[in-house]
Amino acid sequence: MNVTYTAALSGLFSQLVRVEVSKVRGTPQLILIGLAGKTIVESRERIRSALVSCGIRIPSSRIVINLAPADIPKVGSHYELAICAALLISLRRSTAKISNTLFLGELSLDGSIKPVRGALAMITGLSNDSIKTIVLPHGNLGELSLLSDYVIHPVRHISELIDYLYENKPLSTDVSFVPPPQNSAGTDSFSNIRGQELAKRALEIAAAGGHNVLMTGPPGAGKSMLAKALPSILPPLTKQESIEVTALHSLCGLTQSGYINQRPYRSPHHATSRSGLLGGHSPIKPGELSLAHRGVLFLDELPEFSRDCLESLRQPLEDGQISIVRAQETVIFPAVCSIIAAANPCPCGYSGSIKKVCVCSPTTIHRYQRKLSGPLLDRFDLHVELPSVNVSLLSSTEPAESSIQIQGRVMQARARQSARYKASTVTNATISSQQLHQSCVIDKKTQQFLTQAAHRLNLSARNYFRTIKVARTIADLSSSDTIKHQHVAEALQFRSKTN
Repeated sequence: MNVTYTAALSGLFSQLVRVEVSKVRGTPQLILIGLAGKTIVESRERIRSALVSCGIRIPSSRIVINLAPADIPKVGSHYELAICAALLISLRRSTAKISNTLFLGELSLDGSIKPVRGALAMITGLSNDSIKTIVLPHGNLGELSLLSDYVIHPVRHISELIDYLYENKPLSTDVSFVPPPQNSAGTDSFSNIRGQELAKRALEIAAAGGHNVLMTGPPGAGKSMLAKALPSILPPLTKQESIEVTALHSLCGLTQSGYINQRPYRSPHHATSRSGLLGGHSPIKPGELSLAHRGVLFLDELPEFSRDCLESLRQPLEDGQISIVRAQETVIFPAVCSIIAAANPCPCGYSGSIKKVCVCSPTTIHRYQRKLSGPLLDRFDLHVELPSVNVSLLSSTEPAESSIQIQGRVMQARARQSARYKASTVTNATISSQQLHQSCVIDKKTQQFLTQAAHRLNLSARNYFRTIKVARTIADLSSSDTIKHQHVAEALQFRSKTN
């Protein structure tokens, strides 16, 4: 019996799969067993055609190919290279050492090897330490260029594998790759925004502490422009964060240009389905929420999203992850991102405006605002009301503060958080209540002020702790070890008036 190895993917986790090939007596046939999906069953003809293109014919005998363990569903086209390698070894004796090698790749009819989805996730999510060598399509090389613990052999055609197995010709080890350009903070997005200083401050706090923001204002107030500017003040991705983000995008085939070294910015349309926003489909793939991991998810026209979508966001916003349960598997995707939402005050957008008259009735406005439930609004740490922009500011030549300047303060604040929580990826928004009590030093006078404000504003327990988290972020931006009166006061001004 001849054996090669590949991997079965479930979310971001994978399990080693043994591809076993054996010739048995019986009617000539190529049989695939081991809960192989339809794509894998169809691979028999692709493999046969690819081998014929290289002058190799599968003999007319009964060949059984088993994918073990047999109780795990196998879905995808990445099994084909491992199956082909096992078949080649069964046809002719090979002295190549492949016991610690993982094969990933899809075959074309002419023998070329096509890239596959989720290659990085399959490797980083593998708990087996025996795998040291990876043979995979050259098209997947870019996303794996961050890994340094494996010997990687990128291949373009099945003939390279045949030469390796039969003639001991070494596989290519050329992993040279031109990385994608770094995200330039010099785009200076914030310097192009005139006015809306309160909203800019809210986004700076959100960037420093990983908080969620809800902006409400009339059309043309700059909500979308502010959201698009937020990535320009976020810190650059660390190597580990880049691996996390790239693995998620790889599952959806979004890594053609290589690994991702920019903070994700996702802006789904309000007609997006629940599975498109949270994840799902078959096989299970991450949704927009997880694709924004370590970055920004912008939800424009928030009340226009379906009620089902909005209410489904409540738990992921609290936990920083999304759990998708199906009959045969449960998949957990990370979802640690800053959600920036924008909404109009009413259907026409001009309720409370001094420039245009609102044409909506009180009943219509009430029905529109009721689309956002109280529990959902509780998950937004910062609530900002944007007024209409003064036209005179648009022609001003006075330079606004640049993204580089704001990013410098944000990075200093995050450095303080990393030192405090002894973790590079933890922010104030993601810490637990226990960590909050241990790390937030509040003097007695400030605590009394916070308690009085909580009673007066009727803050819920969740709002109370989220206010402290925002105040802690403001203190970090001020390079203060303790939370002071002014930090709590500023945090309270960003709470929703409806609490």
